[in-house]
Amino acid sequence: MEHLRDEGWLSYAEYILGVGTNMAGDYREAARLLSSARHRIIHGGVQPPLSSHVMHLPLMCTFILVNCCFALGDAEAVEAHHRFSADIAEQTRLPLAQFATAFSRGILLLLRDEFSAAEWQLDQALQLLRQNDLMLFTPLVSLCLGLALLRQARNAEAFAAFSEVKAETEALGMGSLNLRSRPYVELTAALIRSTRVSIQEFQTVHDLAWRQGYKGLAAEALVVQGAAMLQSVQAHPEAASVCLRSGLRLASELGAVPLMNWASLLLRTIGPVLVEAGD
Repeated sequence: MEHLRDEGWLSYAEYILGVGTNMAGDYREAARLLSSARHRIIHGGVQPPLSSHVMHLPLMCTFILVNCCFALGDAEAVEAHHRFSADIAEQTRLPLAQFATAFSRGILLLLRDEFSAAEWQLDQALQLLRQNDLMLFTPLVSLCLGLALLRQARNAEAFAAFSEVKAETEALGMGSLNLRSRPYVELTAALIRSTRVSIQEFQTVHDLAWRQGYKGLAAEALVVQGAAMLQSVQAHPEAASVCLRSGLRLASELGAVPLMNWASLLLRTIGPVLVEAGD
């Protein structure tokens, strides 16, 4: 049981807990755990287990930290994580550090609403993954690339990106990312085809996410459902409003600022429609 008292194993345990806590939507607690794990290794002279290089685990922590901060809308923290990755990349030339640098820069640009630049940077991150056979991270980066395309109204390309993530995560058994991609496939399909949205698909994703404790995914599914219901061939502003308000309430509990802002924007857009319908 000696390994249970080893600082390296403690850092690894904090990393695993941080990943799970992030998936549960407790982004601030996840960030605390991941920051603690990274600090223990960087400043404590700790050798992490199951790793060929001392910086691998800190970089893995940084990757998840960037995702936590993306969900929280904390651009300042993402920029700090980008600087950390860039410093490690310069010192070590590790492929994982080069990837983390490109990815964190892409997320920072997304948060700054620089969508074209974010697209280019995230594509660079994907190329680094493929060149270095780091395919574990490909689905999440591809999903973020889809978000950058969606924000540029390049809906057909976004649909292709989200569909690829959905298929890849199904094949790899990556359940949480598969759940996250499915609402966006429905949304972009509605945008490019003007088809009816599958309410059942959204409800299935939300219910599965909620049952598995993925509150962030449940909130995101509600907001994306609301957006999709406004874009389908038969728009349903009243039902969309219900979804958006539920998603906004849950996102507010989690501190998911970008999701809150999107839901609020859509609610302001459909507000006049609901008023007119009531007259």
